[in-house]
Amino acid sequence: RVSKRRKNLQNRKRSTEIGMKNFDINKQIGDNLRAERNRAGLSQEGLAELSGLQRQHISKIENGLIDMRISTLIPILNVLNLKFEELYQNK
Repeated sequence: RVSKRRKNLQNRKRSTEIGMKNFDINKQIGDNLRAERNRAGLSQEGLAELSGLQRQHISKIENGLIDMRISTLIPILNVLNLKFEELYQNK
């Protein structure tokens, strides 16, 4: 039988691994977003204005600091004329 303490440690480790995996995915998407924004000749301010988001939010997305919602991503994809798959690809 697994002790309560050991089970808590296992759950915490699993949670940390999931968190790191999410950070890696967010960072990959953020890096690709920054590259596409630069390719389009837009500043963070310009992308924010065209997508209806705040510049700070764009910065946090590009730096992989937040989990973004699809409802946030769609206006960005529309401005950059991208499909989600293009943003998610390893480049």
